[in-house]
Amino acid sequence: MIAVASGSAVSSFLDAVIRHSDQFSEIILCAPFIDMDTAQRLSTLVLRTQRVSCGITIITAPVGNKALTTVVTCPERFAVLKIRVRPNIHAKAYLAIARGRRGRSEAMITSANLPAPAFFTNFELGIHATTRSANGRTLVAQIRNTLSRLSN
Repeated sequence: MIAVASGSAVSSFLDAVIRHSDQFSEIILCAPFIDMDTAQRLSTLVLRTQRVSCGITIITAPVGNKALTTVVTCPERFAVLKIRVRPNIHAKAYLAIARGRRGRSEAMITSANLPAPAFFTNFELGIHATTRSANGRTLVAQIRNTLSRLSN
């Protein structure tokens, strides 16, 4: 499936991966800006992914990293967490890879950063793809490959 996504879809995506982190083997979040409220949500995600051995990579700019490391103290103690600071990052992409072949992986490319106003106040637009269709599987794989290169 490939569909249009709004800023609220990014918030729903975060809620789903927090709630169902045990269903994913890898989560990659890429956004230059992260506010303190969203950093707190990401802290919850990090704790949950740690419990279920789900890898999480956050690719952000220095300003996003500041909010994140204020909330996620001592990030090096989390074996599943990788934070990658990229000063020139402008992309906003979110990816969750399902455990096993039967699960549903999904990815979003959007204009929405990770401050709360992007979810409900600003007009944001993007694409949401899942592995329910052949085209969705192709797009999710391409986004995964690109984000994996950015995270190394």
